[in-house]
Amino acid sequence: MRAKLKPALVLVFSLLLAAVVPGQQPASSHEEIAKRYPPLRQVEIPEVTPYTLPNGIELYLLEDRSLPVISGSASIRTGNLFDPPDKIGLAGVTGSVWRLGGTESMTGEQIDEKLESMAASIEAGIGETSGQVSFWTLSENFDAVLALFNSVLTRPAFRQDKIDFTLQQARSGIARRNDDAAGIAGREFRNLVYGTGTPYGWQLQYEHLDRITKADLEAFYQRYVFPANVKLAIHGDFSAAEMKAKIEKAFAGWDSKQAPIPAFPAVPKKPAGGVFLVEKNDVNQSSIRIGHLGGQLKDEDYPALRVMSAILGGGFQSRLFKEVRGNLGLAYQAGASWGAEYGHPGVFTISIGTKSESTVQAITAALKEVERMRSEPVGDEELRTAKDSVLTVSSSISRPLARLSTA
Repeated sequence: MRAKLKPALVLVFSLLLAAVVPGQQPASSHEEIAKRYPPLRQVEIPEVTPYTLPNGIELYLLEDRSLPVISGSASIRTGNLFDPPDKIGLAGVTGSVWRLGGTESMTGEQIDEKLESMAASIEAGIGETSGQVSFWTLSENFDAVLALFNSVLTRPAFRQDKIDFTLQQARSGIARRNDDAAGIAGREFRNLVYGTGTPYGWQLQYEHLDRITKADLEAFYQRYVFPANVKLAIHGDFSAAEMKAKIEKAFAGWDSKQAPIPAFPAVPKKPAGGVFLVEKNDVNQSSIRIGHLGGQLKDEDYPALRVMSAILGGGFQSRLFKEVRGNLGLAYQAGASWGAEYGHPGVFTISIGTKSESTVQAITAALKEVERMRSEPVGDEELRTAKDSVLTVSSSISRPLARLSTA
């Protein structure tokens, strides 16, 4: 008799995984397309002009006269990895209020009205390892938008009403975060892999928000936002020489200084594996996560691991989807991804959603596919399809200045 399982979120990690591929590289499917269509023109890598301004800002300019628009992004080396342990969420709140609170001379609403009249935008935020203040504008309105962008970047006003609003939104997020079973599984899986004793696995709580004050936001901003910690990339319809002169003049008065930014915390050693259950009794489904620490984008085997994860669980043609969902009918969702970050390991994850009573069967089927990746060569057509899939996804998310905007 099959044992009954309570509705649960199942978290499993610390698997060893390696893709085995044929020794001979197959011909690309692009060669078949080339037989029917003329060759594409040669891709020309644009020349980016770098400068260092007198106050320390690293400036990167890329001319592009194809459209009458100009966009830019100031990247700051900071992030929620620098949150104090007793005030988790400080970086995120600072990033949210940064634009919302306006500047010393204008409220956020007044900035909104002015930008809307020019069909322009200025946004700000702080993530895990970087802060961003960006703008987009028609080239004819650049001077006016640059003045606003300068004020937002260098003279923000963290108004108390916007801080209160942002904190209340964060509290509402905490109140709702256990409503979604898949969200719980993803959150707890990440915490298990990284460890709750590090910033990578910290969990935001009400008590942390209650301790955050306006003075904390101002101190966080002052510590991390200063010229020598800013990389400013601008792309669009302009002359590089003229743009350099404008930017240097606009930011000439910003000369604040701080000590060099420390390194981000290291990711702990690989945790021990195990099976972990989180009960959620108001659902009749299981959200399953299986995996371990991933890698970094600079790893030599990152491209192969991206292709491996596409073969294993990258879409409708993947092995997990075909077997666990298609052939066995055990899951409504099955996939895998190889996570990689710039400065620290990401997370390799297999994700499955299934009925509670088929939890063990779905896990067993997924682990069988993992073992097959380790023990059996990948076929030529399967490898070719996975490569094309990875190339398509990579192309769709690329941006002209993406490599410059990472502080």
